[in-house]
Amino acid sequence: MIEFLVIFSLMLHAIIFMFIIFLYRRFSQNSNASINLQEKEEIEAMLSSYINEMKEENERLLNIINENGKNVKEKPVQSTSTAQPLVFQDQDNHSSQEEEAISQTVKEAKETDEKSKEYQPETIMVADEVDGLSDHSKALQLYQEGLSIEEIAKKLNKGKTEIELFIKFQSHS
Repeated sequence: MIEFLVIFSLMLHAIIFMFIIFLYRRFSQNSNASINLQEKEEIEAMLSSYINEMKEENERLLNIINENGKNVKEKPVQSTSTAQPLVFQDQDNHSSQEEEAISQTVKEAKETDEKSKEYQPETIMVADEVDGLSDHSKALQLYQEGLSIEEIAKKLNKGKTEIELFIKFQSHS
């Protein structure tokens, strides 16, 4: 009878322990969910404030463009090229300075365009004798020629143990 009671007690303890674990997991999930909701609300508020700032900046930009657009008229500029760029002038008779600045910019653009057409990349001269062997293959080759491990390590500027291990691994393969 005592054995039955001990087994029954152990079973009850196991069931209660599993129930406690279940409740702990559920509680931690609920607390994470509430944290996630708070984070979502913070992110949403931050994004909406950024959107409002962007709207305000766009409205200011549109106002500036509209105000400047009232005082500007289109006037084609004569140029030596086949394409005729349009130059916008203020009605306040500041055209000569603007025309000079624009013509300077056009000249600079043409010069850079001509320079880019003349550009030729440098040619790289490769040495006639290219030693494409890796250190491992060099070590094997020198070992097969009869050099000692110390001599190979000195020639390749490697450690003796590194060369020794590599040669051992290659000899087993």
